[in-house]
Amino acid sequence: MSSTLTKTAFFTAKPGGEDALGARLLALVEPTRTEPGCVRYGILRSADQPDLWFVYEDWRDEAAFDAHMQTPYVQQFMKDVPTLCSKDVDTRTFHLQSKPSIDVTEAHLHPASGGLAAERPHLDARESTTTTRREMLDMEALEALTSSSGAPSRPILLTGGAVVAVDPMLGDWERADVLIVGSVIVGVGPGLLTAAADDKSIVIDCEGMVVLPAATDFTSPQRSGSLTPGKRADIVVVRIADAKDTPTGAVANRGQHVDILIQDGKVTLWRGRPLADSELSAKPPAVAAGKAADASAFVGMWIDENDFVRQELLSNGRYDEARGDRASAYQGQYWIHGNRIDYLDDLGFWAFGEFKDGVLYHAGYRFRRAPFPSLPKVKAESAA
Repeated sequence: MSSTLTKTAFFTAKPGGEDALGARLLALVEPTRTEPGCVRYGILRSADQPDLWFVYEDWRDEAAFDAHMQTPYVQQFMKDVPTLCSKDVDTRTFHLQSKPSIDVTEAHLHPASGGLAAERPHLDARESTTTTRREMLDMEALEALTSSSGAPSRPILLTGGAVVAVDPMLGDWERADVLIVGSVIVGVGPGLLTAAADDKSIVIDCEGMVVLPAATDFTSPQRSGSLTPGKRADIVVVRIADAKDTPTGAVANRGQHVDILIQDGKVTLWRGRPLADSELSAKPPAVAAGKAADASAFVGMWIDENDFVRQELLSNGRYDEARGDRASAYQGQYWIHGNRIDYLDDLGFWAFGEFKDGVLYHAGYRFRRAPFPSLPKVKAESAA
């Protein structure tokens, strides 16, 4: 059984007060969704009974819901309920028993504010088990960005990501927002989403991502960019998780985690692709597997000075490395460009080496190409 707590509440408006009740309920949405224990919060209106409003809530646990009920905006609303409603509020508590599939609150009921994008300008990835809703919101943001070549007249709001400000006075946040107007960062921190509708912001969901200055230098903060309000908006958004279509195994061009790049307030990279390329599903050009054109001179067996590592560069662009008595300890692909060799092991990791004066330097070893006489193995003599 899920530990998530689900709460529902039915509110029946007094005659003539249907819209007033709805406005008060909708005013609770944005501040509620910024609460750390909120998983889902939606307001819906009956399709055939206009005076009936429905609140659907998922909370991390009972404590999170109790904290929500003690917030000033909820306390004030509850005091006003008798003047807004014609009958007592019908509240219920549920615990999820089945595996989540789709968001029934917005897929099968009528969102009160007139549609998915309007009702939920910010898609919280925690509340959806599908990607279609996020993609719909992405398309709205993409349309606004492409119509203005990435530099819109409307503010841009990066919301819901982990924000690394690189400013000791500000600190960092696990979940916060960054507001950009023109080429300047004008706000950073939690709660900016609450003004997104007023500001007519282009809202970009950064849930599950890290937002930080595009030029970040932790070794020399004075030379690093920062997300300090007033600074130029040079920002990078980096995904933590692989994209859903990321190939598994040891492959080149598996995709990058740089998701969004903003330069001088202009979005130049969108969901890992140049903004000009609006086809979100497009794949980057693949790197040809195997050796480069100048690799033939290096094909053969390479042996380290102690005859422990024996690395064979095969003519088909593969390598086979033995270590001690472990045959084929490592295998994978390689590419050679000039004096540099890049390895992609079948285990998934990358490594490199350099050829200098007939010696291959790789991972702390020095290899020479066979034929190379192995050093004699001296047996330790027992003490007399």
